[in-house]
Amino acid sequence: PTYGNELFLGGRQSSSNAGQNFLPTHQMPLLARGNFNPEFISVLSHKQNDTKKSKIKVTYQREMDRYTNQWNRLHWVGNNYKNQNTVTFTSTYEVDWQNHTVKLIGTDSKETNPGV
Repeated sequence: PTYGNELFLGGRQSSSNAGQNFLPTHQMPLLARGNFNPEFISVLSHKQNDTKKSKIKVTYQREMDRYTNQWNRLHWVGNNYKNQNTVTFTSTYEVDWQNHTVKLIGTDSKETNPGV
């Protein structure tokens, strides 16, 4: 049972050090044990008489939480702090409609630490 926010704890009463008190990998949720890596796909179209090349920007963002376990000499207490780090990536692509190719022109990234 979970008594609050003890994500992935092996045992609430275990006095093992925090790094050794995790659930076995086979008991963790699939996304946590499988290094979740979302992929995306898109379909682009344009008018036939339009320009031969276009530039598009794609922006995607990753938000990270910070999870802590504290031993209070009786049991473990877990806390999950939301949105501790945010990374935003913007990639610019050039689409060549005539040759049906896409070329990466550049990528910019921005990182913020709102919860720190």
